[in-house]
Amino acid sequence: MRLFNAFIIFIFFAVLCLFACKRDLLGPVDKRIEFTQKEIEIKWAEARSGRWYTYSHFKTLEQGKKERIDSLAYQTALFSFSENAREYYRGVFNECFRDSIDQDVDVYLDSIYPVVYQEMDKRMADPMYMEQLFTEYTNIKLPSSYKRPNRKKLMAYEIDETWVTRCGLPPGYSRVRELFDNTLLMTDPLWKPWTFRCAAEARTALDSWYDYFHRNNNGYDCESNTTYMFALEDNFYLCLFNNRGRDNPTGEFPDPIPPGGTPGGGGPGSPSPSKPSQQQIKNQIANKPFALFGDLDCDIVRRWVETARHQVAQAQIDKLNSVVNNIVDVSILGTPVYSIQDIAHVQSINNAYSTVVNMDYFPIRISQLPVVDGQRLTASQFKEYLRKNINSFVNTAYSKFEPYRWHGINDESLWNSANPLNTMIGIDIAGPDNGTVIVSKHNNVGWTFTTVYDPKYGIHPVSGNRDFGYFQNSDGSYTFYTRGVDRLTTGVDASMQNVAFFAADELWKSFQQKVKSFVESKQGSAAIGTPEIQRPDWVKVKEVIDGKKPLSTLSTDCND
Repeated sequence: MRLFNAFIIFIFFAVLCLFACKRDLLGPVDKRIEFTQKEIEIKWAEARSGRWYTYSHFKTLEQGKKERIDSLAYQTALFSFSENAREYYRGVFNECFRDSIDQDVDVYLDSIYPVVYQEMDKRMADPMYMEQLFTEYTNIKLPSSYKRPNRKKLMAYEIDETWVTRCGLPPGYSRVRELFDNTLLMTDPLWKPWTFRCAAEARTALDSWYDYFHRNNNGYDCESNTTYMFALEDNFYLCLFNNRGRDNPTGEFPDPIPPGGTPGGGGPGSPSPSKPSQQQIKNQIANKPFALFGDLDCDIVRRWVETARHQVAQAQIDKLNSVVNNIVDVSILGTPVYSIQDIAHVQSINNAYSTVVNMDYFPIRISQLPVVDGQRLTASQFKEYLRKNINSFVNTAYSKFEPYRWHGINDESLWNSANPLNTMIGIDIAGPDNGTVIVSKHNNVGWTFTTVYDPKYGIHPVSGNRDFGYFQNSDGSYTFYTRGVDRLTTGVDASMQNVAFFAADELWKSFQQKVKSFVESKQGSAAIGTPEIQRPDWVKVKEVIDGKKPLSTLSTDCND
């Protein structure tokens, strides 16, 4: 009898345990639901899916509402659901199915997510299923006026402005994707295999991030996505820099017509122009930066060459090395992956992207200098007045200059001193791009801005140098000027070259006009000189690309 009673008690507890572990327990909203191990895995994956935020956003969009998601009646329940539900399902799994795995439950659930993703994602692409889940998990009955999300949009893999998750796509995503794509499209892998490899690796890393973002977007640590965009871009340019000498290091190209040969047909003759690749043209520009400008006056070219060749000193490099943004603990699934130090550095014209070389010169001839505070200024004094009040002498709708005051640097006092060497200047440029420059040269006749990358504004849209200064003419008058030599930094910028150059031209034309107006308003006399702006003759370039003219027509050298 005792054995029978013990057997009955054993059977009772065994059934009870089986019943409990089959999970006839309280659900998130006091509902009794049974779960298998697979169901728990999928439910946990559903809880962490970014589809919830897409679903919520559609609930707003379909109603034509303008207010934020958190104005909806179910916002609190929805956004708190993810963590609460994951904790609940993790507990269920740990209680009933712990013996079926040999590792930490959290680690296991993180690792199983990609396995159940397709099945979970298919379910959550069904608007009816999403409606049922929402009501089940939150115990909130949706008003009948709410429309169901469009199935096609809910199923879409692409995350665009409509397919919004809790973390939106970071602002830099489209820009870096276009940069990598343009580089791949415009780079011949035979002529520049390392450039192509850098772009391909960057694009692969971006695709991997995009896939991770889509699958794991739970609304947390959104800022790290923006950080990662900058890291991808920086790593791409670092890859280009580190391998800059490995692409065709001799700079030579095979002669398409051997010496003494002919372009086809019998007998010797003058070879017809070969059709060089886009890569050959780029390399020609790298070797002879001003080759695309036709027959320029050598004196003009010489001044531009001096501006282009100007190099920053070690003092400027040391200053830039001190401008650091420490970015730490970039994590995936809560595990630190890498740490980043974002450090300012010079943007050299030699490392810029575009085949376009901008060379400009905007002069103002002053026959009588202005009177300021009752005193007629000397040329050197007026140069300093222009520098310290530069925003008064340009149209700030195009660009506004201010001493750098970020990341432990405040250069306002240095800029307003008698020697502004090493001053960093932030430039608020019209449009999406801003930039920073550093004073890399200063003397009694002028100063030079050199473009830099910095943690505040990132990449300056152009790379190169710009001089401001004056010289005395033979008749005793003075010519004040700004002279720049630069190239568009990235492929994205190059695609917008006409817009970028137009804005820059208008900025420095406003400089001419405002200097003239100021001088004349202060008992002086001035006249605007004709700007000298030289850029590639694209008609000539196209003729070379099409094989109508030889590559040598792009080269122009002074006799010396």
